[in-house]
Amino acid sequence: MNSKSDDSVNIRSVLFTVKNAITGNPIDMTPNDGSGKNKCVISLMTKNDYINNVEWTKAAIGAGEQ
Repeated sequence: MNSKSDDSVNIRSVLFTVKNAITGNPIDMTPNDGSGKNKCVISLMTKNDYINNVEWTKAAIGAGEQ
């Protein structure tokens, strides 16, 4: 369920690191472009809001990332 308060706060970017703790298959980081094909779900929760499965993109910063 997506909800949004009347607050006018904009978030431009959030940076975090993802690491696979299980040996084997890589984490599917297909970006959420609104098509519903993403498997990695990123949600945002603040004091007043909860927005599930927000649209996001990725930028590779390490060796072997594409």
